[in-house]
Amino acid sequence: RLRLRHAYVVAQVALSLVLLVVASLCWRSQARIAGADLGFDLDHGVVTRLLVEPEFENDAARQAFRDALTERIAAIPGVQSAVVSGVVPLGGDALVASFHPAGRTDIPGTRPATLSVGPGYFAALEIPVLVGREFAAAHRAGTPPVAIVNQTFAATYFPGATAIGERIDIGGEDDAEIVGVVGDSRIDTIGEAPKSVVYYP
Repeated sequence: RLRLRHAYVVAQVALSLVLLVVASLCWRSQARIAGADLGFDLDHGVVTRLLVEPEFENDAARQAFRDALTERIAAIPGVQSAVVSGVVPLGGDALVASFHPAGRTDIPGTRPATLSVGPGYFAALEIPVLVGREFAAAHRAGTPPVAIVNQTFAATYFPGATAIGERIDIGGEDDAEIVGVVGDSRIDTIGEAPKSVVYYP
């Protein structure tokens, strides 16, 4: 009985040590996540998902609805800005597409993340515009295609030069002129390494 009692005590102590180690690791992970630089403001926003495609006859009707909705939300007292995006940061639903800098056959095709965002997206999320400009409301279907890339994309494909004015060719899209370069931000997960991102209006 005495040996069995000692065995129970040893087992309890060992289990307690394991739990303490696990709790410590969890706490460190939470502290690391809380202090991670996501590249955008996570604390002052509200996100809602809308599925509006079946309700409208064409893209123009959907665009008109989105414009009216964001204007009404932005007019609510206390709201600083309202923007539309095709994906939610850290939502794990970013798209990837094959890519070539237009006219560059010396660079193999890669698969950067592609996001569709509305005017004011970068200002609303406090993602800095490093060079160039944000999208404007005039950037719509039927106008010359434009794109904004992140800092990692610009440094990867146009090292030592400005990416502004360069053209890129994304699979399934027309050649687009780069009009802005923005800071890196997390797209899919908090712990991901910086990745190349192309934003379309």
